[in-house]
Amino acid sequence: MRVIEPGRAYRSATLTGFSYTGITARLAGNDLTSVLNRDHIHTVINLRGGSSADDWYREEVRASEQAGAVHKDISFSARSLPPPAALAALLDTFDHAQYPVLIHCQAGADRTGLASTIYTNVCENLPLDRAEAEELTWRYGHFPVGKTRAMDEFFDLYRSDAHGMGLKDWILNRYPQIYAAKSGAGARVK
Repeated sequence: MRVIEPGRAYRSATLTGFSYTGITARLAGNDLTSVLNRDHIHTVINLRGGSSADDWYREEVRASEQAGAVHKDISFSARSLPPPAALAALLDTFDHAQYPVLIHCQAGADRTGLASTIYTNVCENLPLDRAEAEELTWRYGHFPVGKTRAMDEFFDLYRSDAHGMGLKDWILNRYPQIYAAKSGAGARVK
């Protein structure tokens, strides 16, 4: 778990599960229940999907409910450009969430890096280059190569197409057309 904005936004990998890592996290006070209570998290933003058939997902929803936190699912893949509807839902959540929020995906690197970069640029008004350097980085396990390069390509598309438009406005008004043009291959990075 890492701080994006103190007292307001945090990021992590999935903090539930019964693995050795999960047991170690519980002992260290970094399991989801401990984090929700310690940091007074009011909204959990799950970027990885999941269903009631998944143990980790059921545990996460239960822990969120017990802590009185809203659990919001906004699912997309780290291996392809994020769908415009998912990004619109993310922006809407940032606009209307009860703070503080916890943003996570499975490993807390790629999807969480993209969402955290958007948060720091749109909500904290941090310049995009700096936001990306701080949030979509190897320090959190993201490397801009291979299949997860899609997270970086998203920001490359913004830079090449925005022509001065702010990121939020571009996501809501220009990106859907760009995504549609690329979606012939499922919006996969070539």
